[in-house]
Amino acid sequence: ALERLDRGFRAQRDLTADVAHELRTPLTLLRMRVDALPDRATRNSLKGDIDVMGRIVTQLLAVAELEHLVSDPDESADLRGVCLDVAEHLAPLALGENKGIELVGERGPVWVRGQHAILFQAVRNLAENAVAHTRAGTTVTIEIRPDGAVRVMDRGPGVPTHDRSQLFRRFWSRRGERSAAGAGAGLGLSIVARIAEEYAGAISVHDRSGGGAVFELRLPQIAVANQRVPAP
Repeated sequence: ALERLDRGFRAQRDLTADVAHELRTPLTLLRMRVDALPDRATRNSLKGDIDVMGRIVTQLLAVAELEHLVSDPDESADLRGVCLDVAEHLAPLALGENKGIELVGERGPVWVRGQHAILFQAVRNLAENAVAHTRAGTTVTIEIRPDGAVRVMDRGPGVPTHDRSQLFRRFWSRRGERSAAGAGAGLGLSIVARIAEEYAGAISVHDRSGGGAVFELRLPQIAVANQRVPAP
């Protein structure tokens, strides 16, 4: 019975990955055809919808890939380098929405357990979510801490206390919510939670002083090439 159950889970995972891969090509073709439309307003509206669908496909692929993830306890990544890449990646998106994104905190390497590319996914999802919810004219702050934590802070409406226990569940989202990080599909934050779990880390959310939310991802520190890990 357990073997049949495992085969069922593998088949479901493989189907998710296959469907996501198959959707990429028609979405690309659709975007090319929309770019040729003469009406600019209609073109921009449809391109926005295509971008949403594209993000869902990307998240579905990430979900499928994470199910295959087997972490190495000795692998390490520089958390500051990860966050710097995320800030540079999302700067055009934030500026296009009259918002800012800044990197503060530790100025040197902070070595933590994890792969750079996988941790990039986690921090990017948190930052995309923050950009989607922060008010126009405000700045999303990514703070790197010396203890192996990264805080992503926005000036949005915050997260109600009664929603926090559900927030990191797959496919869960507040009614009517549509965010860049998961396009309303409830995938982005569940991916962050899965990555944190794989690397023996933790993810939490709390209120930000002055309004907004703080998402904090904590990861185990690792000593690398004479890097001294501070005592907790």
